[in-house]
Amino acid sequence: MRITLDWARLEPAEGRWDPAVADRYRSVLLAAHDAGLQTWVVLADGPLPGWFAIDERGWRDRRARGFLWPRHVEAVAEAVGDLVDAWIPLLRPVSYARGSFVTGTAPPGIRSMQKFVETVEGSYLASYEAWRVLRGAAPVALGVEGATVRAGEDGGERPARLYDTLQWAWVSGIRDGTLALPRLPLRRTDEFRQAFDAVAVTFEGTYACGADGRVVRARRPEDLLGLLHRLADACPDRPLWVAGHLASVGDPAGDAEAAEAAVAELDTARADGIAVDRWVWEPAIDGYEGTAGFDARLGLFDRDRHRKPATDVLQAWSTRRRADPTSDGTTDTAATAEAAGGGDAQLRAR
Repeated sequence: MRITLDWARLEPAEGRWDPAVADRYRSVLLAAHDAGLQTWVVLADGPLPGWFAIDERGWRDRRARGFLWPRHVEAVAEAVGDLVDAWIPLLRPVSYARGSFVTGTAPPGIRSMQKFVETVEGSYLASYEAWRVLRGAAPVALGVEGATVRAGEDGGERPARLYDTLQWAWVSGIRDGTLALPRLPLRRTDEFRQAFDAVAVTFEGTYACGADGRVVRARRPEDLLGLLHRLADACPDRPLWVAGHLASVGDPAGDAEAAEAAVAELDTARADGIAVDRWVWEPAIDGYEGTAGFDARLGLFDRDRHRKPATDVLQAWSTRRRADPTSDGTTDTAATAEAAGGGDAQLRAR
């Protein structure tokens, strides 16, 4: 399972750690291990603590990402590190920055393209800072986003080009130790080349960008295979994890078909020689989904924890893979959900 440990709950004010929240997360991770689940822990996915994001300027500030953030990473590792099977320090860095500084839909809600780009760069650097703290035990993956980006019908060519550049800016860091982002000076990051045990991508489908920077998403199964090929070409020496794939179409029969299409794309990628080590369907359980609220039923299980037909598809596929003598058995199918509210241990489809 993939679980996010909400920084704002763990450290609601600078330097004030909440041991009750840490104990709650530890109990969730213990329950997961008792159930035989592997745990992928995410440290930042979406809004950050207000004191960090606003008062300390968030990822844009060198002290914030180089001192306050590593201090938090160390505290989490000390509290639950023995129960973590893999770390993904940051998830969806471009989407977070876009909501904060382009569309104004997330704190601090300031419209600034300069701060948007600075936040994306700072996110990649913060992932590296977390790797420095966490390396040596459970594997640590660089969290990135993958979307096919195009201009929408009302224009949007410039934001489309910018989004595509930003979501792939990490590649030069791993290849040659530089981060080259628009509007910013070239940054030497030699240590970046040796960092990270894997690249963990969230599959975002296709973005149609409006002139105001807002995006409309469409997810087609064939987009996943194209993304995996682009990732393999960009970063051939790191294992690839699909750390998030919202494949649901919102109804049980359609979700079963979507699951069939997704695993077919994964099988094709493996046949093409792409090392996809892990793949995650999100969310695991129906819950509250943004503006759609509880009307969006996107999980593998309903809110009463009843299985949906897509789980049968994924279970059968995973069983076939494990029985296949030509398979190395490393591709698992994981059901995942956010647990920012200290939620339940989730279920894993095998």
